[in-house]
Amino acid sequence: MSQSLSERARAILDAAEPPAAADLARLLRLVHDTLALAGETHRRGEALGAALLDVTARLEAAARALTATAASAAAAPAPAPEAAPPPRADEPDPARVRLVAIEHAVAGATRREVGRHLQEELGVADPTRVLDDVFGSGSEPGARLSWGRPDAPAA
Repeated sequence: MSQSLSERARAILDAAEPPAAADLARLLRLVHDTLALAGETHRRGEALGAALLDVTARLEAAARALTATAASAAAAPAPAPEAAPPPRADEPDPARVRLVAIEHAVAGATRREVGRHLQEELGVADPTRVLDDVFGSGSEPGARLSWGRPDAPAA
């Protein structure tokens, strides 16, 4: 088709008057350039299509592998959770320590006061973890719970 189009354009060019011949020559170059670009676009489109088919095949294979892995993981028995070690005889019960900390905080004691009570009365060596749990991680020593403050407004 491109050959017959070129031949027809050449015939028109040969039959044209001289001023029109220059315009037709430019048009013929444009037609040739357009055909060359169309051919290159077609080649690139085919290459892109092949690359997309390859990526699709790889993604499908990866999805099948993940599905198989997930299915085998779901079929495998879950490992038994490790039981928390029982408190040593010289350590207070963690649930009791937390409960006492919450009760004192709700009653209006500061973080520092609750920590001191846990150490002196219950023998907790380092109350930081339970204090972080009750008052919030990184809270100041003078921090109180908002509902535990004597000057807190009633709800």
